[in-house]
Amino acid sequence: MLSEVVVVGYGTMKKQDLTGAVNSLKATDMEKEQRQTIQDMLRSGVAGLAVGMETDAKGNTSMMIRGKSTISASTSPLLVLDGVIYPGQMTDINPNDVERIDVLKDASSAAVYGAQAANGVVLITTKKGTSSKKPVINFNATVGASFVASLPDVYKGKDLNFRRDVIKSINSADAASGRYDSPENLSGAELEAWMDGATGDPTEVWMQRLEYNDIEIQNYMSGNEVNWKDWIYQNAAFRQDYTVSIAGKKEEMSYYSSLNYVKNESNIKGGGYSAIRARVNVENKVAGFLTYGLNTQFTVRNEGYIGRDNSYTSLSPFGSVYEEDGVTPKYYPNDNNNATNPLISQTYTDKRNDIYNLNASVFMKADLPLGFSLQTTYSPRFEWTNYAYHRSADHPAYKDEGGYVQRQNTTLFYWQWDNMLKWKKDFGKHAFDFTGLLNWEKRRYWSNIFRGHLFVADGRVVREPVRWAGELRADAAEQHVPAGTEEHMGIVTAVRAGDLAAGVPAGGNAQNAQRPLNGIPKHSAAAIPDAVLCHAADLDADVRLRRRHQPHGDGAGDGARAVAGGRRTACADCAAVYLEERRVLGCVVRVGAVGGASLAV
Repeated sequence: MLSEVVVVGYGTMKKQDLTGAVNSLKATDMEKEQRQTIQDMLRSGVAGLAVGMETDAKGNTSMMIRGKSTISASTSPLLVLDGVIYPGQMTDINPNDVERIDVLKDASSAAVYGAQAANGVVLITTKKGTSSKKPVINFNATVGASFVASLPDVYKGKDLNFRRDVIKSINSADAASGRYDSPENLSGAELEAWMDGATGDPTEVWMQRLEYNDIEIQNYMSGNEVNWKDWIYQNAAFRQDYTVSIAGKKEEMSYYSSLNYVKNESNIKGGGYSAIRARVNVENKVAGFLTYGLNTQFTVRNEGYIGRDNSYTSLSPFGSVYEEDGVTPKYYPNDNNNATNPLISQTYTDKRNDIYNLNASVFMKADLPLGFSLQTTYSPRFEWTNYAYHRSADHPAYKDEGGYVQRQNTTLFYWQWDNMLKWKKDFGKHAFDFTGLLNWEKRRYWSNIFRGHLFVADGRVVREPVRWAGELRADAAEQHVPAGTEEHMGIVTAVRAGDLAAGVPAGGNAQNAQRPLNGIPKHSAAAIPDAVLCHAADLDADVRLRRRHQPHGDGAGDGARAVAGGRRTACADCAAVYLEERRVLGCVVRVGAVGGASLAV
């Protein structure tokens, strides 16, 4: 309808007064369809807007207005949430909180946002308080499943003709001799001629000629066949979404708040996504001319799921999923390096990726005489990321690495301050609408990354010096540990005692030998032979190690039970090893010393 009010840049207008291309979508029109994301709401509701299909459990997908307009740059439209430019992800917005969506598709309608609106603008308006003086409580629950529509087909295990045809094309000179054809229907002299002096089962001989590996021949003869798609994908992935909201009005204050939980499984086994999303919208009129309010959104999302590798087209149906022990995934199921086991990453890696973000806007609006109004809006956005990654020392592709861990903490702070002056005046049949905007914005980003590796290498303590996330420094005279190191434990690796005392004069001196470092004595290189070690197995890849370590005493009884080349020796009087999770996040390793001396590293 021409009298309908639509949202445009920094305000609203009637459709009859617009000259640009604008499409509007009300959330009430979509309630019966139970759309799970805002992209789902837009996919079929806005002409000229192309929304891709999501390929992961999170639901993020691309959007493009009126076709591709760039070769390499982004084609995503600008997002504006409750009148403020929104730099976050659309999946952080709960669709149940949305009141309406307006899409500005041409240059005239999006001009107010400048160059950043070159790909169009999507304006999202969230729900506000109702006119009811009694609270209105709503609960929405959606449970469903995501199904695999289609997957690439591969040859079935019992059909060897495809392999025969490949080998014949490679060895075209012998293709007509029948050497690569099945001996199933041959007997007597024909079979003897086909065998050509080979011995053993004719079927095994045939598979050898077709260049099957021994493990494939063995599984084929035993009737073992692997459908790799069943090991990677699940046909139905469970999905659930719950929202509870409360809205109302008390005197001059209106309010809306909601809490949402979403958890989606992936069709790739092990993959998934979960999030908690909360919103509080408050608006209060303190005088006839003054209004202030707050729109806040807080999201916690878990993106630490590890799915199985989804490449299976190069895997043989006669490969083996596990080693002979039936537990350890076989890295090369076909016994060649054409393809790796899709279970490897899920078995030997762990990941934690928790993302928290707070998006808010605080505004105050004053209605002035003569049709003028003034509004100021401050919009801070905080985002914190806690990322931890561990790759086991047992990972068959990274054994020389000796295990690897990474921890990264990031903080993003972004703010905008918009000051808007409006003048709206009607002159008979004519209307004048002026908007002036003054904007400041700033973005700051902090990141700390800690990495560690070489925990275990070929069953012996590794050769690299110890590092506590950059806290430990080696200088020419001694291995120096800054004060407070035990309170700043990061990633640590085991060391040889000789490396630890690198640079210390042979024999040392009394001052260096007994110099306390955080209550732990320092000893010379001569006092710490390489043969007395705390084995690297103490830094087991499947162990979470406590970050804070209590210093040891100086007595002879405090020496570590260390056996050079031993399988696993626990650190004496050290409670730093805890079987909590399959990650290595830091420890203090005790190294035994001659003559009752001890050293903590």
